Order: sequence, then C-alpha cells, then structure tokens
Amino acid sequence: MCKLLYSVSQRVGLEESEKLHCVRKDSTMNITGHDNQPILSLFSDPGNTHDLESAQVGYPTLCPADSPQQYQLLRQWLHVCDTEHGHGPEAFLDSGSLEMPTRLIHIGDSKEHLEVIQESSSLRYVALSHCWGNSHKLCTLTSNLETFRREIPHDRLPLNFQEAIRVTRALKISYLWIDSLCIVQDDLKDWEREASRMGQVFSNAYCTIAATSAAASDEGFLTRRTGSSLSAAIETPSGGILHVSEFMEDYHQDLELAPLNTRGWVLQERALSRRTLHFTKTQVYWECGEGVRCELLFKLSNPQASIFADSDFPQSILKQFKGGRITLFQHLYQTYSRLAFSQVSDRPVAILGLEKRLLEAFQTRGGFGIFEVYLARSLLWSRQKDVFLSRIPHTKSRPPPSWSWMAYQGPITYMEVPFDQVDWTTDCVCPSDFEITKEARGPALKAIARDLILARLDYLHRVKFDQEAEIQASDLRGVVLGKDKFRESRDPMHYVLLITLSGEQSDGKGVYVRAGVAWLLEHNIAPDGEEVEVY
Repeated sequence: MCKLLYSVSQRVGLEESEKLHCVRKDSTMNITGHDNQPILSLFSDPGNTHDLESAQVGYPTLCPADSPQQYQLLRQWLHVCDTEHGHGPEAFLDSGSLEMPTRLIHIGDSKEHLEVIQESSSLRYVALSHCWGNSHKLCTLTSNLETFRREIPHDRLPLNFQEAIRVTRALKISYLWIDSLCIVQDDLKDWEREASRMGQVFSNAYCTIAATSAAASDEGFLTRRTGSSLSAAIETPSGGILHVSEFMEDYHQDLELAPLNTRGWVLQERALSRRTLHFTKTQVYWECGEGVRCELLFKLSNPQASIFADSDFPQSILKQFKGGRITLFQHLYQTYSRLAFSQVSDRPVAILGLEKRLLEAFQTRGGFGIFEVYLARSLLWSRQKDVFLSRIPHTKSRPPPSWSWMAYQGPITYMEVPFDQVDWTTDCVCPSDFEITKEARGPALKAIARDLILARLDYLHRVKFDQEAEIQASDLRGVVLGKDKFRESRDPMHYVLLITLSGEQSDGKGVYVRAGVAWLLEHNIAPDGEEVEVY
C-alpha cells in the first residue's frame, strides 16, 4: 500500500515533504488541493458489498487487445446505442438519404482487394481519425487514382490503416473512409472540395475509429503500451477484502493528452462524430450522446467529454442558458488555436464543418470564427499572455481577413467581458458576404474608427497588440464595440477593437486591418469618428 501511495504521489507531482490528503467519491479516492483529481480506484469484494457502498463490485480485467472478446464488446456498445440510444447517423435524418463522401474504401472480406468507391449511394461506413506523422505514407494521387479504384495494395498500407481495416471488418462494416486515400492529395480542387465536406464525412459515419494513442500512421493502435497498474488488497473490519489500485480510467491522460488530440483537424472530427471508439494506450473508450464508457465497464463523468459526447452536436449545449453558447464557441476556438498542424495554412479549413454546425445551431450568419449574433464578443479575441501571433502565409487559397484569429498562428484567448453588464454599440457591422473571391479584397467589417489618446502606461496596461510589429501611433484607431453599463465613474470602461492604416484603395479610401484589442476609458477615445472598412 505504501508503494502504491508513493507511486501516485509522484504521478501528481507532490513534493516529498508534502502531505497527501484524499477524499472518497464513489469508487475513487480524489486528492484534495490538486483539482480534486482521482488517484486511486476502489473495488469491493463481491461477497462484502456492504463494506463500501456505491463502490465498483469486483476487480475488472481487460480482454486481450485485438481479440474476439474485445470486438464482441465493441459490437455490443454499437448495438445498444443503435437500439436504445438512437444515436446513429440515420436517426438524425429528416428525410431522404445520408450525404455520402465522394469516395469510400470497399474492404470486403479479402485483405488484398480494396476499392475506392466514387459517387456511392447511402452506405454504412466507418471513418478513421488518425495522425499522419512525418514518415512517407501511401496516398491517393492523380497518378494512381485509377489503379486504386481497382485495388489498393494491402501490404503497402501503414499499420494504422491495416488495423482500422481489421476493426472495421470485426464490426461487420464493409466500407471505410481514410482521408489520405479518399482525397486526391495532389489535386487542389479535389482537396478543397473534400476538405470543406469533412464535417459531413464524420457526422454521417456509422461510427468513428480514433487511433488515439498513435502519433504516426505507421505506429498502430491495437497494442496496449502500458503494463498492469499497482494494486493492494486490504482486509475490512468485517473480514471482507477491499481492492485498491492506481486510478484505472484516467480519461484526461488517456484521451485529452494523447497524441491524436493534439492535432488541429481532430477537434472537428471528434465533435461532429456521432459515436467514437477511442483506442488509447491503456484501453478502448466509447463516446456517444449517453456519455463515455471504457473497457473496464465504468461509465465516466467528465465535463470536457460532454461537449464531444453529443451525437447531434451542439444540441446538448443549446439547452443551457444563453451564455452557454458564448462559452461553447470561445472554449472550442481557444482549444483549437492551441492545436498543431503539419500545414499551418489548414487552420481556417480544418474547422469549417464545426463552424457551419454552430452557425446553423445559433441561427445566425458568420464565418472565419465570427458570429453575427455575437459579433462584438467574437471580435474581442486576443493573443494568449506574452505569446505574439504571426500571420499565416497562404498558398492554397486566399487568406482569411485580418480581423479573424484564423489568419494567425498561435494560441488565442477572449477578453473577459461580464455578462449582462455591457451595452454593445452599433459601431461595427458584420460583412454582407463572407466569401473570399479573386475579384474582391475579402469580407470587410464596416466600422466607425475613432482617434485614440493614449499615454505610455495605457500602452503597457490597456492595449494588447496581436503581433510584435511596430505600429505608428498616428495610424492607430479604435472601434468601440461595447462599454460598461453600471460603472459608477463618469469614465466607463470601453471594449475596443484596435485597427491600423495599411494602405489605400483605388478610390482614395484607407485600407484598415486589425492590430489588437484594448480596455480603454472614455477619456482615451475621441468622441467623433469616420466610417472605414476593416479587411
């Protein structure tokens, strides 16, 4: 028992001189003062359940990975969800058939015959969510597209793909979608068309297989990578046995910190999937609208999971109060901004499906991370702490506007603006069109720009520039988005979008771009302004 306690103390980062204080919650012991995170799992002896009420009965064991017993459990999870939860993609159809991906891999019964199916009708298929990694991988190209329509060589597939085929066959599904094989990687038009439909691909899949533990496509995900945890047996006063082990269902460690969930494309894939099988380094987790379960047969409660365990995202959040919508999109976008990309120019593309779903749910217009119904709050994003942002160079398509965080590389946060305590202004108007065309400069905000009167201390404490570029004070303007309702002072707080002059249009009008945000007092802002366009 001492060895067990010492091991968990080290894992949570306790100093050797620090005391370990725990409180029991059902089948776990949670450490106090460290976000109450669970550190031990408790199990009562089947014959002495009265010794530890509400605790898990019996000590669970895992089926061997990639075994018939494991696949039977996975099929049962799907069966229960189909028959009792109704969370399959077919359940959310209003009419007609599901919109299918352009191509699917027909895996059939033979390892040697894989076909890419084009223009398929309503078929039940599985989608693979995975990390590509840096090594060379087999991809569909214009040069091999016709060959792959006849056969994809199984022995050339990376291990993740081979194992995804094995799992899909075990689930008794005949079709599989894998991005690198179902999108023609060297055809820009095909890539842009299919990338914009990625949300639908995962939303309409029968389920998603997530290769959560694998950092690259050739690693594989079916082999467990950790040994058995430490455990101890303690005799209770009544003579029964209480089993204690290291915390066995560490959802945060197994999923949230896993290699797959550090990647930018995966946030959308996970949020829009109806049901997901997460293959982690310790066990398989099942995620659907009824919550999260694991191979050890626990049902887990996790606030982070509730966002992703929504089979009709984001309907569960919409049942909450009005502020829940704002909290949702800010949390999602902040999380997304911290994720990694092999191609950083994918940042505006890899979230298109999720943004479209949010726009539909909020019943509003928008794009590039902006919602018209929450325009001011959408624009009041900023760089995180002392990390300056850098503008992303775009080669595949025209860049997002400067007022969108999607145009930059680096983590963002949102200005802390209290709910129901701010009067929002009409000084900024949403673009009439969010499309970027070759003929247009891009979607522009129409705004009232005002001169700013700033002292050195104001720049230090009230202004937050996005980039580390030098900005001339004479070129800096402010767009007032809101001001405090109830501030007793005659100099209320104003929430301001900072813009700067960057050029001139053919008609002589100035071209303005975003520079940052600021918390300013009324005396910092000139009373009069002029209408400008911010690109």
